Formats: sequence, C-alpha cells, structure tokens
Amino acid sequence: MAQAHTVPNSNHGTVHRLDCYRLAVEFHRLVAKPAPHGSGLGDQLRRAAASIALNLAERSR
Repeated sequence: MAQAHTVPNSNHGTVHRLDCYRLAVEFHRLVAKPAPHGSGLGDQLRRAAASIALNLAERSR
C-alpha cells in the first residue's frame, strides 16, 4: 500500500488532500479484487471504497 508522506510546500493543505486521495484510490484498487462480484458484502465494500475517493475528489474542487 502507498505510504502517505508530506512534501515541503507552502500549499501544505493541498498536498495532504492529494495524499489522502492517492490512498483512497489505492484502497479501492486493493478491495476490488478479493471479494467475488455478486457477493453482497463485497459489492458494498467496493461501493464504499469508490465513495471515499469520489468524495475526496469532489471536496478538492
């Protein structure tokens, strides 16, 4: 899994949000594989993981 790190930058809040988004995308990628499609819990986990990344992307606008 990707590790969050900070980059020296005067716009630190933006860098932090980008790290959060990258971690959310990595999380979505990781949970998309293990549970078979069609299983209720696996589908719910995939939707929740996608929602995290989408909500962070919407927040950054």
